[in-house]
Amino acid sequence: KYSMKTPLPAHLVSSISTIRWPLIPNATPMYYEPLSSLKQLRQTSNSFFKDDDKKYDPSSLFPLLQDLDETINSLTIPNDKNDSNLNKHYVTISLALLCLGHGLADEAHDLITPLSWPEDTYFGGISLCTQTSDEVISLASYTHSLLHRREGFANGEFGMIGYQNANYWSNAARNSKGSNIIPYGRISTHIVNIANDFGEEAINWCQEHIIDASDSMNDKIYHWDPRALHELCARTSRDEGSTNMVDQLRLFAELSAEIELRLLLQCSLTQAGYACDDLLLRDNEQSAQGIVATTSILDDKHHIHDLEDGDTKTLTQTNIINHNLALATANKVSSAHLNAFQSSNFVTIRNVIKVISDNNHDLDSEFLSVTSGLACRLLGSPACRIKVYERNRKETTVKVEANSIVILMPKNEKELNNVMSTKLGSTFCGGGPLNIGDATAIMNYDDNFIGDRSNEGVFTFVPCSSTDVHAIFVDTFHGTRGETPTTVLQWSKGTIFETDR
Repeated sequence: KYSMKTPLPAHLVSSISTIRWPLIPNATPMYYEPLSSLKQLRQTSNSFFKDDDKKYDPSSLFPLLQDLDETINSLTIPNDKNDSNLNKHYVTISLALLCLGHGLADEAHDLITPLSWPEDTYFGGISLCTQTSDEVISLASYTHSLLHRREGFANGEFGMIGYQNANYWSNAARNSKGSNIIPYGRISTHIVNIANDFGEEAINWCQEHIIDASDSMNDKIYHWDPRALHELCARTSRDEGSTNMVDQLRLFAELSAEIELRLLLQCSLTQAGYACDDLLLRDNEQSAQGIVATTSILDDKHHIHDLEDGDTKTLTQTNIINHNLALATANKVSSAHLNAFQSSNFVTIRNVIKVISDNNHDLDSEFLSVTSGLACRLLGSPACRIKVYERNRKETTVKVEANSIVILMPKNEKELNNVMSTKLGSTFCGGGPLNIGDATAIMNYDDNFIGDRSNEGVFTFVPCSSTDVHAIFVDTFHGTRGETPTTVLQWSKGTIFETDR
């Protein structure tokens, strides 16, 4: 995007070095006031934080907070007209993350809400969602989830505690159209890499919540759901007593949350045009463990392999799957979809993906990722593979084996016409005909008619085990989620607090 990145200003570097994420059992409730009111509240308060929150040092942020509008404008790198607003929005996300890393959840909330919530609010002002990119909204939504995690067990918006609201925003970020910008892969890899420093409980937590889908020891691929860290922070912040095991797991949660925030900050600043090769640097002091003095959160010896998001290699040699996109699509399958599919062997899911152009060279990979995610979740299988048929060019019909699923998902008008002209196309019911970006799934279609024709908008999958060498997609949430909620209220309540872990 930029031929040359701009070095970070010294005052930003100073603020980044003091980012922390201490776990506080009784976090201060948020004010939900606009920035002007917050500034007055901070100035008239006898102390910047309550006694239980004095684990932060926000002093490095004070110069930036005096006039946030001026700060944002001064940090926005001038560019062409199409990019200037986006630069400004990425700078805004960066400042929100900096505020959050210094305990200022309210300031972060006011900055991030207009970029993630489609309606105007009293505290955040006018919504900017229609004036920015899908990627900005996705990154802002992830940041939004973290500030409500910071809110903790305090009651906040809509009568929900912070952790519940964090669940909603984590799901919103993953299901958003621009979610590929979020560094899920880097976050999970870095957290796995530090687990050995915090004992058996941290290692076990990673094995349970950060699933390794690697096909070799030299190609580490991990999959990340921030809601798991919400739960860990909630649990360890209220663990009574102080045993070595409890303390180590709490420190692991704190450092994992800090790493997550720093990597998001690195992403937003890079998008804003700044050079930030490594934001995992702290000031020169003892690390969060209190054991090893270091200037870096992560030691080089821990780096196994750092994949960029979207580079996820499948367990087959011939197909590239964007695992985050496949998971996000799988999460769109609600209980209502499953019930309809199980009762009638047929379901249509609308607006699964937004198709901008059929000239995108990644479109085939995106549609394969999307349909494999749908297939896995609808089949209730831990993994799925493509059904490959042996046939010569003269054959026009093949027989689909039992337990196979055919997904019709045209990428363009030509494929849409092809699908609608088939016998499968004539089976559509409910909600009208299929549109580009919609998907229809049909189970056990046994009409000697259609098979693997993914180049024509028809995809055929069969269930398999997660260890199958031909698996094209492994659903890392299989068996761990329960029913997928169908309403905003259900999502906001989440599912991770229903059992004690």
